[in-house]
Amino acid sequence: MKQMAKHIRCRFISDEAGQALILVLVLLVLGSLTIMPVLMHLGTALKSGKIYEESTDSMYAADSGIEDAICEIKYDQLEYVLAGQGYHIYDFSSTWEYQLEEEINGIPVNVTIANEWIPYGVNPPSGDFDDIEDTLIGSKLMISGGAESTSTYAISINFTPATSGNVTDNITFDSIGIWVPFGFHYVEGSSNLEADSEADYYSVPEYPLPNHKGGKAVVWDFSPPVHLCEMPNYSETEGVESARVTFNYTADEEGDLPTAISWVETSDYLSIDEILAITWDIDTKIYKIVSTAEDTEIEAYASRCELRNMNNAIGGDYMATGNSLMEANYYPYHTRDTLLEESSAEVTTIPENAAVTKAYLYWAAWIDETKLLDEDCEDYTDNDWSNGSDWGIYSHWGTYRYKGHSSDPEGHPDRFLVSKSIDYSGVSSSAIAEVRWDQTEAGDLESDDALLYSFWDGSSWSDNFTAFSNDIDDTSKRFSAQIPYAYWYGNSDFKLRLYFSGFSETAGTDEYVYLDNIGISWYVPTADTSVYFEINGKRVYYDGSGDPQYDESHSANITASEDEWSYVDNRRGYSYACKVDVTELVQAFSDNGSTLTLDGNGNGEYIVGEVDGDLGDQLSWGGWSIIIVYASPETAGHRLYLYDRFAFNQGYENTDFDFDGEPGGDISGFIVPDIIEGDSDPYAGHMTCFVGEGDDGISGDKVLFTGQSGYSMYLYNDESPWNNVWDSKFPGMTVDGVDVDSFDIPWENASSEPLLVPGDTTAHLDIRSDGSDAWNLVYLILSLRSKTTIGGTTHYMISGY
Repeated sequence: MKQMAKHIRCRFISDEAGQALILVLVLLVLGSLTIMPVLMHLGTALKSGKIYEESTDSMYAADSGIEDAICEIKYDQLEYVLAGQGYHIYDFSSTWEYQLEEEINGIPVNVTIANEWIPYGVNPPSGDFDDIEDTLIGSKLMISGGAESTSTYAISINFTPATSGNVTDNITFDSIGIWVPFGFHYVEGSSNLEADSEADYYSVPEYPLPNHKGGKAVVWDFSPPVHLCEMPNYSETEGVESARVTFNYTADEEGDLPTAISWVETSDYLSIDEILAITWDIDTKIYKIVSTAEDTEIEAYASRCELRNMNNAIGGDYMATGNSLMEANYYPYHTRDTLLEESSAEVTTIPENAAVTKAYLYWAAWIDETKLLDEDCEDYTDNDWSNGSDWGIYSHWGTYRYKGHSSDPEGHPDRFLVSKSIDYSGVSSSAIAEVRWDQTEAGDLESDDALLYSFWDGSSWSDNFTAFSNDIDDTSKRFSAQIPYAYWYGNSDFKLRLYFSGFSETAGTDEYVYLDNIGISWYVPTADTSVYFEINGKRVYYDGSGDPQYDESHSANITASEDEWSYVDNRRGYSYACKVDVTELVQAFSDNGSTLTLDGNGNGEYIVGEVDGDLGDQLSWGGWSIIIVYASPETAGHRLYLYDRFAFNQGYENTDFDFDGEPGGDISGFIVPDIIEGDSDPYAGHMTCFVGEGDDGISGDKVLFTGQSGYSMYLYNDESPWNNVWDSKFPGMTVDGVDVDSFDIPWENASSEPLLVPGDTTAHLDIRSDGSDAWNLVYLILSLRSKTTIGGTTHYMISGY
């Protein structure tokens, strides 16, 4: 997007009538006395005007260079503009330059760009830039930050320790810092690191705050170094350790949010995997721009936010689509029985002038387990169960369950139910072994009424584990548990023992435990990490240098690396999901794109094929989806959030999609603008979920959006009703079997109650299964209207003018 400033000169011409002769003679005499000084003055004025005009031309020209550079940064075109100069985003010591293709006001304009190193008082990491990038992106230590409101900022630290033998990762910090940009001000003493002088983490930054890169640096030093577990707001969830540092700020422009950058220095790191001594928030990047036109030089600083992993927000907007790779062709049509070679989806709604800034391709499917025992609980003889007399068979309308009830004392052998011997001796040591069943109860249970289970390791029984205790109501619940390695590995005589404690009330208030669908199994989690990917009829891939290419022979695939796939246990089998960054492939081969310009807008036909998954089960599903993030003049004022940690909802629960240990999730870091009448986008936001499940007949799946006002709305679309949104279909889908559902979020709900109002900064999202339906959430992407936009300058200095 080249911009040209034009300087228009105006010329005024006067035309006067004749005068009387006497007056002419008088003026002639006077003129002879004054003409020379006047002519000298006019000459000086003309020279000054010319100098002013030339300075204005050069200033406009230099300003055009700044605008051009900001445009290239905003639309992620630096590698193209600086081609051949060895540009790398993590090179903080080099400067790159280019010249505008056209002269501005007849003046050539030269632009230099440098990646700005922000952490204060710390040297940037040295070494191979690709290695630094790989370490940062794949790091077990991640720091990110964002404004939670117009006055509060939070720095999040997340660490995933590894264990090798008897050694477990440990991490301590020498310092934590943040750069607060121009136009924003740190509120002295407001950080939670300064709140408790007795805390191990207590630290006070240097006051007055040092000037740094046009803003201010706030650094909290720790002596001695502080362990992560000693930091404020420490928590540990599913193996991820987290801490959270907060502080208050003010803004020169009311309502503005800062594009700040935070960092940590580590020390005494017990390294199992490589980690950098300095780790910073890589989502936000700062660039120094200098534009020169003749003697005029303009220096500016621009920022750009990128999308990385979950719960990071950027400006722009997105388009998401996909398709299923399974279908049900045979009676009774309630399970997927056919695996498709490929499926397609078309994108046509992205603005023609858009620039693709990020694109991710996901593919996922369900894989069955190896069943060693699969008990339907119709009798005890099929699988050679050993049952005490306190266990019986409950039959109701053709369904059967094991039923336990007793008046015998605790520990009585009739309370035990023992499986047949299971042979695990040939199973790989990398396998996951599991037990599962459906459980429910009847009666008014107390805390000492419990279902317990234990394992036979070939010579002795393990201690009892608790499946449930007290009332769990009379609705059947799924239960599954991994069998500890020590009990199953190499064991040819493995057994499961079930025992109920309590459940012995007298007639009239009897208490019962019921079991059904008992299974013992194993699986080795793997993924189909290689698929073929077509864009507009071309089979595309990355070559050995990482450059986008297409294969005329249609034999090349794209492959997810070891860090780009994950799996989740489905209680019966498991599901896997793969994710590959396909940004440059979409830029090169979508509409208007080429490998030379990488200027595709994202529209086009997409095909994905050769994805493996298992059929014939109600959990069977397989499919793919693509997210295309783009920027254009139409996308200003959106904030995007991506959550893509693979999750499983087993029914009767609210999905913890942001993995913070709490049901649902909070969305923050945006500011709702005033509603613009006649806006081309009449909605407050949009959301898309990629969900995998194998059925469409079990209802109870709901998505509830709750605004800061407290008012809520269930989301839905033309194919997915509010009480069954995961119905294995979505608008535009050609083959049912997965959900890539998009929902509009209006400003008001159906009762005219406001969901979002100007000034709101938070919202809450619940993704629930209120029934027995089980499904996998592959990703959630959310776009909300916000005053925050991508790019821009943090400060602007002109010299030579």
